[in-house]
Amino acid sequence: MWQVIRIILIVLAIIVALVVISFFAVRNHLDRRAEQLQKGNEMDRQMASDLREISRQIDRGNMYR
Repeated sequence: MWQVIRIILIVLAIIVALVVISFFAVRNHLDRRAEQLQKGNEMDRQMASDLREISRQIDRGNMYR
């Protein structure tokens, strides 16, 4: 019985770790891409602004609202 609970807790910990890592990876990717686009033409700078806004929405946790 305890081994089953231990396995479930380990699996949950792995899932939580993957979610946290994915969250920060996506934010970091959007910020780096926005920084690269900021050096481009007007359309690229607008896209950079949009990417930064998406990153801020992810930070606030309301991306899908």
